[in-house]
Amino acid sequence: MERFKEELKKIKPLLLLATYVGVLFVLLANIDDVIYYIGLIITYLNPFFYGLIIAFVLNLPMIKIEKLAYKYLKKDSFILKHIRGISIVISVIIVSIIIGIVMMMVLPELFSSFIRLVQNLESYFNSAVANILDLLAYFHIESTTLETINFEDVLKTLGLDYTQILSTISNLALGTGAEVINSISNIGSTLFNLFMGFMISLYMLGSKEALLRKSKLAVKALLPDDVADEILRICDVSNEIFKDFVGGKLVESIVVGVLVYLLMLVFNVPYAILIATLCGVVTIVPVVGSLIATIIACLLLLSINPLQSLIFFIIYQVVMNVDGNFIYPKFIGKSLGLPAIWILVSVLFFGSLLGPLGMLIAVPLTASIYTLLGEHIIKRLKKKGIDPSKEI
Repeated sequence: MERFKEELKKIKPLLLLATYVGVLFVLLANIDDVIYYIGLIITYLNPFFYGLIIAFVLNLPMIKIEKLAYKYLKKDSFILKHIRGISIVISVIIVSIIIGIVMMMVLPELFSSFIRLVQNLESYFNSAVANILDLLAYFHIESTTLETINFEDVLKTLGLDYTQILSTISNLALGTGAEVINSISNIGSTLFNLFMGFMISLYMLGSKEALLRKSKLAVKALLPDDVADEILRICDVSNEIFKDFVGGKLVESIVVGVLVYLLMLVFNVPYAILIATLCGVVTIVPVVGSLIATIIACLLLLSINPLQSLIFFIIYQVVMNVDGNFIYPKFIGKSLGLPAIWILVSVLFFGSLLGPLGMLIAVPLTASIYTLLGEHIIKRLKKKGIDPSKEI
């Protein structure tokens, strides 16, 4: 019996390897079914993912509120005894007010600006071509290609039908009852998932210390000590980076959007809401975001009036300087230490993979990987007796 146990112990690694290879072969042989069921599981878990995101966002103001309460209130006060519930309610109210303002004030104007933009797209295109021709004529440059260019031909080259686009925009603007009912039915499941996610987030926030403690204990119980400690360390580093980045960037984007809007109103630049919203949203994406906003807004305003395009460019550069010198250091505090090339690559990769959500998480996720990888490299260099601060 003892000999059998010893033999079994020897062949156990081979059995495990054979099992892994067999399972991997089966998965690869049925990869389409595997992808389908993974997608199905993710769909079922959507409320949980929504709950995580909502809890993460609500946790940011909740932490600030609790810190202020513990700083200024007496230990035996009624509010401090129930501070978790009170801070959750205040956080929900703050976030709801922000969302309400966006829904009631920004979205309708944004929607009407977009419709007006699409409906006048042909005239803007012709105006832009005329401005370019005038500029070329000033420098005594002839361009027969631009003189014969046609807006609808350009759209057809891109595979777009302008008449169909206008028809769709008109239907959206009219918003018949049938279309509204159809839209409600289409977003019904999403709203249900969001509601369930919201309820899950409240539970997570109410007992976050207990949940975190149990999760850490589970990791330590199921994994070897060194692996468990490393996983928990990675989670701590990633959490700090995500918390600082997402919280700071959300505030920064709101401030930038408001500043751009107010300055555009002062200088009477058209499409103030549309462009300010664009500037605020893309501020979330460092380096690349400001470039995207500048190109899109300048091209749009160039088609209307080149002078207004120049005015916007100056306004945006002023706001970006204020952002870089005052807003960013105030709300984010420190640089992520991520080179610009990695920011660009991460935004393109995760944006194409996950869409807008991917663009939002791309930079903090890449910064987490970059930080952890940097720590690992420095650790390995020190083990080899190489000083990472000195050039090799």
